[in-house]
Amino acid sequence: MGVFDLTDRQFINETQSRFPLTLYPCWAVQSDAALAPEPFAAPARAPGCSVRELIDSLAGMQRRGCLRRFAADVGQGEAGFGVIGMAGWLVPDPDVQGMGEEMAGYSAISHCCQRPTYDDWPDNLFTKIHARDKGACAVVVEQLSRRCGLDDYAMLCSTHEYKNVSVYYVTPDWEGWEERFIRGKVFAAYAA
Repeated sequence: MGVFDLTDRQFINETQSRFPLTLYPCWAVQSDAALAPEPFAAPARAPGCSVRELIDSLAGMQRRGCLRRFAADVGQGEAGFGVIGMAGWLVPDPDVQGMGEEMAGYSAISHCCQRPTYDDWPDNLFTKIHARDKGACAVVVEQLSRRCGLDDYAMLCSTHEYKNVSVYYVTPDWEGWEERFIRGKVFAAYAA
């Protein structure tokens, strides 16, 4: 049946003229939400769908794993978290999964990921730590080091932030790509 389920196919057929595939829900909620009794009313009105249709589309995306969560974006500095630290860890390959899961359990860590190693950068597990100051960041890293039994790590703290913006996944550039690749022969193969 391809990558789309029956609900997706029905949704595509009914709304293709209003917005591209099922991407409109992403576009509608990736910007600031109105602080209003019905924050989804304006995004739903733009393509002419109801608030219920928009919320149902988002819920479907969440069920399929396309949308992880919908949340407020708090300014870290304004909230008292003045330092973002990145710790690179050298973890034996067989232990990466377990160590990654252990480190990801810490509330001070917002990102934890495995990356490839290089001759001049052997660390293979990375954690992004939010803390009030550099000392508090170092405490988290030291706790992780002791708890996981890892002594080989590097801690880097930001000294100046040049850019920190939300990522926009659906843009006018995306629509051009989608028109060319999704609605073209690639989409036709899945829609058949």
